[in-house]
Amino acid sequence: MKALFASVLIVATSTANVAFARCTGFDQEAEMLSEIAKASCKVVGAVINVGSCDGTLGKAEGLAKNAVKFWNDASNGGPGDIGPRTIEVGREDHGKLIAPAGRLWIVEKPLSGAHKVTIKYRDGKAGAMVDFCETDGNGKTKYLDYLEIDKKSESGGSKTVTVSDGWLLIDMRATGFPTNSYSYAIEVN
Repeated sequence: MKALFASVLIVATSTANVAFARCTGFDQEAEMLSEIAKASCKVVGAVINVGSCDGTLGKAEGLAKNAVKFWNDASNGGPGDIGPRTIEVGREDHGKLIAPAGRLWIVEKPLSGAHKVTIKYRDGKAGAMVDFCETDGNGKTKYLDYLEIDKKSESGGSKTVTVSDGWLLIDMRATGFPTNSYSYAIEVN
């Protein structure tokens, strides 16, 4: 009975930690996006508003692509090369996760308003847990919502999230027995 109680306590504690950990661990990405936003503000002034430009992020095209390029250049072909990927609005990306691995996407440009993220199941025995976060031009990250796709589901799922004025981050992790895979297609509209 004590072993059962200890197991339940460990599961409850680890579940609480998972919920608490949402939208954390993106400090490097958020800082890079902030630096790009600040540099763009200095160079093009009115196109982007951040820091000394009123503290709000304007519509700056393609900034996340520069962040990902910087990230991958810094990894120099190492394991970090699989880091954050850009995803364009309206263009589908696809791939395969093997539990417990995950993937992070940064939407290619700052967004504002409601956007629907659709994840389609393609193959595999794992499920997926997807967290949606937003990073503003000051490098602050906030949690928006989550989507849980059961490992028995073959339909995937979708979630509409509202972004204030920043980059949408999508953090998807495979769930289930280690080494089980989840093949997917993902699209932001």
